[in-house]
Amino acid sequence: MRPTRHLRITGLLTIALAIVLACLVGGARAAPTPRYQIVDLGTLGGSEAVALDLNNSGQVVGSSLTATGDRHAFSWTQAGGMVDLGTLGGSFSHADAVNDGGQVVGWSSTAGSELHAFSWTRAEGMVDIGAICTYYPYSAAYDVSDAGQVVGQSCGNAFSWTKAEGMIDLGYGAAWEVNNLGQVVGESYPGDETHAFSWTQAGGMVDLGTLGGTFSRPTEVNDSGLVVGRSTMAGSETHAFMWTQTAGMIDLGTLGGSDSYAADVSETGQIVGWSSTAAGDTHAFLRTQGGSMIDLGTLGGTDSSAREINSSGQVVGSSSATTGETHGFSWTQAGGMVDLGTLGGASSSASEVNDGGQAVGSSLNVAGATHAVLWNPVPQLSVSGKGRFNTEGNGQVYFTLSNEQVSFDRTRGERFSFAGEVTSVTGSQNAAILTGTGTWKGKGAYAFEVSVVDNARRGSYADTISVVIRDPAGAVVFTSFGPQVLKQGDISVTPAASG
Repeated sequence: MRPTRHLRITGLLTIALAIVLACLVGGARAAPTPRYQIVDLGTLGGSEAVALDLNNSGQVVGSSLTATGDRHAFSWTQAGGMVDLGTLGGSFSHADAVNDGGQVVGWSSTAGSELHAFSWTRAEGMVDIGAICTYYPYSAAYDVSDAGQVVGQSCGNAFSWTKAEGMIDLGYGAAWEVNNLGQVVGESYPGDETHAFSWTQAGGMVDLGTLGGTFSRPTEVNDSGLVVGRSTMAGSETHAFMWTQTAGMIDLGTLGGSDSYAADVSETGQIVGWSSTAAGDTHAFLRTQGGSMIDLGTLGGTDSSAREINSSGQVVGSSSATTGETHGFSWTQAGGMVDLGTLGGASSSASEVNDGGQAVGSSLNVAGATHAVLWNPVPQLSVSGKGRFNTEGNGQVYFTLSNEQVSFDRTRGERFSFAGEVTSVTGSQNAAILTGTGTWKGKGAYAFEVSVVDNARRGSYADTISVVIRDPAGAVVFTSFGPQVLKQGDISVTPAASG
């Protein structure tokens, strides 16, 4: 899904996304808080880069300043890192979208100082896809389907391009998005007005109308043909809309305020965007398939906006925090809104999320520079267990542990008790590390690290546990002297739904 393409164009340098490194846990909960690992994608040698789209393989595209100060399109993969896609002969290029086949589209300056749309593949490199007109020819590509159909604007008209058919003139306007069935949506300009349109090979260009005003603009279309966007009303208000072939344009309403904006729609028909509230704030919303508009809240501040939703219902966007800073967020039904943090700077914003839960955007770093970033979801673990082990000089120690709490109770010689609150759970299936702070012999602020291994054979007495407890000064007050095999009980480490 590649929503709100024209939003990205007008807000190219909008800061985008970051991460929360751990889940704070206090008491029972329905599901662990989703966690993410941030990856600084770097730059092409300059001080700044922004990520604008990613596909389901985790390939990221955007633009970056080079060492010479020019801006170039880039493609980033885990294996190859950030690759300069070059230009069409000029000094500038910009990548706006990538499909699941790795085809990248955007626009570039030419040796003749014109702006032309391009298509880039690993096999063919950057290909100039031309323009509709010959007098001052210009073009820009905004989206590409998985079949390789490219859409955009050239010489004031919307276009569709394929390698087989070349560039097709769709009429006066701009084409913003295309679905995998070849349906194109964009805007046209009848008279002095701006209207959303839908175009298909069979039906041509269809005016989607407005909600009573003179303006409407689409932002996304899914493979079922459901179009979303915004339109003016008969008065001065602007409302989010959805459009289908059978129902026409439907007003989605607001969260109690005067205005709303639909930014994206999932393949299941869930719609996200933002709306003003009765209090005059702006909040991100999710409209369910049942028709309810849900306020997604904020990160403690007054405003938020949702930019994209994936097939699992994960939403990304940005929100003001209690500090007044703007941070990227990820929202799920189970986990709620999670602050994605920054690269150490003051601001971030999340703009894209793929079906694997990876998200991209940009963040300010400590030096105040804007860098493209990728957030990888960290697999969530559910840990529970109880049993006993023998440790050198400490006799038998009984323990219980979970994602929320760990406790130890020595039963021979000098007695002690420890109870701690878990603040992070890391690791992989069958092995985990729980860290946090708790109370040792009645005194607080002691840190612990508990490493466990589940051999996945229940009751076979081969699970192991390793414990280190430190006082507030960092001195070790208790250790298991390495992994200890359980003498009774079991430890369970399993993947948990991240929401």
